[in-house]
Amino acid sequence: MIDPQQVQDAKRTLGARLAERRNLRVLTQADLAARVHSTRSTVAGVERGDQVVDRVFWQRCETFLGAGGELLAGYDDYRRLKRRLDEEKADAGQRARWG
Repeated sequence: MIDPQQVQDAKRTLGARLAERRNLRVLTQADLAARVHSTRSTVAGVERGDQVVDRVFWQRCETFLGAGGELLAGYDDYRRLKRRLDEEKADAGQRARWG
């Protein structure tokens, strides 16, 4: 069973990886946002683990920051965990309704 905290931790870890990659390149959040066609507030939210964005954002960051697959792999891992959690919640809801 997936613990919701695992999903949140995965999201925060992914955001921290993005911030680390951005800082290694000595870029501001606004710099990165401009280069990946996003906004500074979106980059900030993602880095804090507060916001989830689509795979296109991660592909652009991956390419621009030269992350060697790390960011996309982290995003895909997060999405798998989230999907499993959502499926488990749906299954539990059905069991509760139908016994």
